[in-house]
Amino acid sequence: MLIIGFQSCQTVKNNGVFTIYLVRHSEKDVSFNNSADPPLTHCGEQRSKSLSRFFSDVPICTIYSTDYTRTKNTALPTATMKGMEIIPITSNIGRITAPIIFTIPLQLLSYHVALIKGTDVDKPRNLAKSVTVE
Repeated sequence: MLIIGFQSCQTVKNNGVFTIYLVRHSEKDVSFNNSADPPLTHCGEQRSKSLSRFFSDVPICTIYSTDYTRTKNTALPTATMKGMEIIPITSNIGRITAPIIFTIPLQLLSYHVALIKGTDVDKPRNLAKSVTVE
C-alpha cells in the first residue's frame, strides 16, 4: 500500500481538516520470475506517471510506501516530481509487533479526529451496553 499524506500542510488553513490518500500499487507484472516482488508492467508505469500528474498541484507533506518494488515504483514519479523522499514502511516487522506499532498511531489519529470534530472523547456514543442480572 502506498500512503500519500498531507496532514500538516493544510490543517491550520482548513480548520484542522486534512486529507490522506491511500493508493494501491499500479499493475504488476505477474509473469515475472520473482512472484513475491514483481515489478510494474508498462501500463503500471504509465499509470504511476498519471498519478504523479494528478498530484502535481496538491500540497503533499509525506509519502509512505511498503518495501515492495511495485509500491515504491508507483510512488516514485510523484516523489521525484515533488523532490521528496519515500518513507519506507517495513512490511516484515512481525505479526506480534505489527499490531502494537500500528495501533498507537491509529489511536492518536482517532483521538485528534474526534477533537477536530468536537466530539467528547471521554463520552463515546453508540457503544454496546452489557447488563448482568443475578
